[in-house]
Amino acid sequence: MAKEALTSTIRLEYREDRILRITILPNARIDIQQARQNWETAMRLIGNVRVAVLVDATAEHQITRLAQEFAAEQSHHRVAMAVITQNTITRLVTTLYVAIFRPSVPVKLFSSPSAAEGWLRQQLLDEEMEQRIAG
Repeated sequence: MAKEALTSTIRLEYREDRILRITILPNARIDIQQARQNWETAMRLIGNVRVAVLVDATAEHQITRLAQEFAAEQSHHRVAMAVITQNTITRLVTTLYVAIFRPSVPVKLFSSPSAAEGWLRQQLLDEEMEQRIAG
């Protein structure tokens, strides 16, 4: 059964497949306060579970540098993050985000939701296998 939540800037959906789907709302302006609110809302949905994160960034939006930095620092509950966009500027900003803030998990850009979900499922499987090997 899916759990859902809505903030002023994003819609969240968490299902049993351990993928947290985040859709950035049209014309969202995400500053540090919204980033904290979004993170707290996500934590209430997922609990103490490591998840793969699928961000649908296809809508026009803005994210401040502080909000990006905060998001990178809060990656301890993430296995990997896939960002869906077809916007050249969003691709550039995401690439810079990874280069500057160096999140502790893999981040990859996609134009297709199905390709992004497939990659995230593989990341979750890889983590499970690593945990089994580690014992």
